Amino acid sequence: MKRNLINLFFRNFRKNPGFSLIRLLSMSVGITAVVWVALYIFYQVSFDKFHVNGERIFRAGLTFHTEGKNEGASEEFVAAFAPDAAAAFPEIESFCRVASPTVSIINTSENEVFKLNNVLYVDSSFLTVFSFKLLEGDPSTALSQPYSIVLTKDEADRLFPATHRVGRQVRLNDSVSCQITGVIENANTRSGIQYESLVSFSTLYKDTSNYMGWDGGNRYTSYFLLGNKDQAASLEEKFPEFMQRKINAELEVYGSRIDVSLQPLQKVHLHHEQDSKNTRTNLYVLGIIGTMILVISAINFINLTISQAPSRMKEVGVLKTLGASRKNLIFQFIGETGLNVLMASLIAALLLLATYPLFTRITDTGLVIDRQVLGLSGIFFVLFFVLCTALAGIYPALYMSSLVSARVLKYESHKQGNYRQALIIFQFFVAIVLLSGTLIMNRQLDFLKSKPTGVKKEGLVVLPLNDNKDKADALKSLLSRDPGVESVSGVSEIPYNGLTRNGYKAEGTDNVIMIHQLDADENLLETFGLSMVSGEFFSSQKPGNSGGVVINETLAKQLGWENPLGKILERDGRKRVIGVVKDFHFASLHEKVRPLVITREPNPYDYLAVRYRGDVSEAVGKIQGVWKQVMSDRFFEYWFLDEAFGRLYKDEARFRLIMEVFSGLAMVLAISGLLGLVSLNLQGRIKEIGVRKVLGASSFSILKMLNLAYLKAILIAVVVAVPVVIWIMRKWLQGFAYQAGMSSWTLFLSVGIILVITLLTVSLRTLRAATANPVKSLRTE
Repeated sequence: MKRNLINLFFRNFRKNPGFSLIRLLSMSVGITAVVWVALYIFYQVSFDKFHVNGERIFRAGLTFHTEGKNEGASEEFVAAFAPDAAAAFPEIESFCRVASPTVSIINTSENEVFKLNNVLYVDSSFLTVFSFKLLEGDPSTALSQPYSIVLTKDEADRLFPATHRVGRQVRLNDSVSCQITGVIENANTRSGIQYESLVSFSTLYKDTSNYMGWDGGNRYTSYFLLGNKDQAASLEEKFPEFMQRKINAELEVYGSRIDVSLQPLQKVHLHHEQDSKNTRTNLYVLGIIGTMILVISAINFINLTISQAPSRMKEVGVLKTLGASRKNLIFQFIGETGLNVLMASLIAALLLLATYPLFTRITDTGLVIDRQVLGLSGIFFVLFFVLCTALAGIYPALYMSSLVSARVLKYESHKQGNYRQALIIFQFFVAIVLLSGTLIMNRQLDFLKSKPTGVKKEGLVVLPLNDNKDKADALKSLLSRDPGVESVSGVSEIPYNGLTRNGYKAEGTDNVIMIHQLDADENLLETFGLSMVSGEFFSSQKPGNSGGVVINETLAKQLGWENPLGKILERDGRKRVIGVVKDFHFASLHEKVRPLVITREPNPYDYLAVRYRGDVSEAVGKIQGVWKQVMSDRFFEYWFLDEAFGRLYKDEARFRLIMEVFSGLAMVLAISGLLGLVSLNLQGRIKEIGVRKVLGASSFSILKMLNLAYLKAILIAVVVAVPVVIWIMRKWLQGFAYQAGMSSWTLFLSVGIILVITLLTVSLRTLRAATANPVKSLRTE
């Protein structure tokens, strides 16, 4: 029987090679797309689940309140929080602090200079709390002493190609000498903690400029390893009293409070990051697309199989005449379906391997084809084989086996049933939802790119100073003399991806409020293209203003100051408001403009922003020449502000590309399914078309009649699809503070595109039948 099934499979394939190939490729492409969607979802939901102690690790989350109002949340807090909490609560078995990632320059003993983008300061417990494997060195001592550094394998191989890296000396940022105490595996791509190198946390205590107590320095993320994961809820209930003793009693005077929550490490990525809501929405949307692709593939297989029914009716009739039971026929047709799905799965496996580099590039994931992924893919293939065989095989088997032998030998056409109309509507529904969603995403991302931020991003080069701050004035002075440079400004941070917040007490209130702060010199406005609303900015002509502050419009509105000039803000002394700057975005458009205070602090700045004119490469070359003149052999690093702004929406741009790719595949599958439905419809109505031609009907009237059914199906699909599109895209757009909205033209455009493609597909396929000789069709048995 198995051999007979195989012979039948290849005989039918040779009989209709084009038709069979389309059916096979449709299924294989569908399986490939669904497996990639499933693997992408798996990649996102499996973050931090590789840690042995993963279920017992919790990240501390802080929520800031003023007068009962939520002022925002963050995972970064003071350095003293974690050790004091561990000492107070026996539930905490161990803790680990991770300092905000920094960009560092490393000098080797051979005087080679390397740039690292992700250097973390971590406690010595990092290697025991988390499951990152140390490849060289002693895990118990690698990060225990100050000035110890652990390199990743890639960085160790880059800095020291030879072996025996442990014990060698490097300089961090041209100032701090560190000893290499270990080589660690590269950060797992499914980890929320990404690093290129690790420096012992005790090193931070050696720098007296760091705030390591409860009095400031909110830049440390705390992780707690509990004795039991079930202790988290009861431990959370103890934190209010702990925080009251440590800091909230002082903050109460100002109407402020800080609350602590425990975030399970394995849920941080999808529930507690800034973009977690968008990530979850994206996964839901992709899951829906994957399900639709799977269903469309099965529907296409059914349609294309049933459309071959007339050519196989005599075969069924002969088999029944020879004594074949319905059970035998059902087994035969399900077996044929299984062979088709098996062949499609084999082709899909080859397509997966071939498209792996493209998939990782599009999704920007580090998904490695390891044993876990291979095992998961194998499970997917088995499930898809069973599911697709059931979905795509049962109905054709029941349909073909139910035909009465005498009737099938004579062959009578069968009118299209309600199920076919439902399939057509579903195909159009999927096409409209996917196309509309993609168009709305494109519109939103184009809106984000074109919306004015209040900052003149183009033509601005950023120079990180790292540990070269003492030479900032000399560098600024020489750059300002270059005729190709419009202006140079020293700033504490670059206003594009958020700014540090500090507590201020405003005149007229006893409460301390958290306000974003930017330290800048007198050239800030000219360099970044900002403008004043009232008052004046800092000026070298008026050195007395340097002790004042400039606020933005949002802060003035929040404080209810109709005339802010002369008002007082208190932090490390009284500071008079000398001006109000026009609101500008210093973070992504996911957030609205926040309150801001700009100070003219005398401290060295961390960045120089250089506005240049003319050719980019020429300008960078001149800037680098000045840098070398002032900084000697110090590492030259730069980046462009407009590119940095663009990277703020890389996740949205990546998801748009994913949507476009999978939506395109779904559209192709839907159109191929429509082609199968048209073929099925025409084979059932070929005699009807012949009769109409004999009675004088024109080809145009026949085309009109056949297209009318599809126009009705599109109308029904539109009525069903529009509410679904609106609901899904509203969910997605909620992640943006500024939205382009969903205009009606987007839906009209998607419907129009579907309509044109449908009419072309139907018309081109039916034109041959409508213009054929009616005598030939009427003589067909």
